[in-house]
Amino acid sequence: MGVTNNTRVSTRGIYKTVTDRLADAGVVSTGIDKCGFGALGLILPTITSGSVGFDVSTDGDTWVALHDPAGTRINLGTTTGSCAIASSPFANLEPWPYVRLTFGAAASDATVYWVLLG
Repeated sequence: MGVTNNTRVSTRGIYKTVTDRLADAGVVSTGIDKCGFGALGLILPTITSGSVGFDVSTDGDTWVALHDPAGTRINLGTTTGSCAIASSPFANLEPWPYVRLTFGAAASDATVYWVLLG
C-alpha cells in the first residue's frame, strides 16, 4: 500500500471486512482468522431470538467458549432479525487469532460480516 494523505487511515490502520458462514440449522459459524487485526463489529444476518456468543481458538481447529475473568460466558445478549453490532465484548477477542460465533438458537444458512482493524 502506498503513502496516504488520509490521516484516519494512516493513524488508525487498515479496515477490512471478513465473511463468516453459518450453515443451515447451525448454532456455530465457521469462524474467521483475524491474525493481526482487532474486531470492531459485525453485521448479523436475520436470526431468530437467541443469544450470540463467542468461541476462540489458537489454531483454528480446537475451539473453546470465551469467558470473562469471573467465569461468565461472554456474549452479545439476545438479538433478533438482522443488525449491526459494535460492543465492548469485542475487546475480549483481542488476544485470540481465531474466533467464531455461537448462537442460542439454530439459524438458517447465512453470512456474517466482521469489520476488522489492523
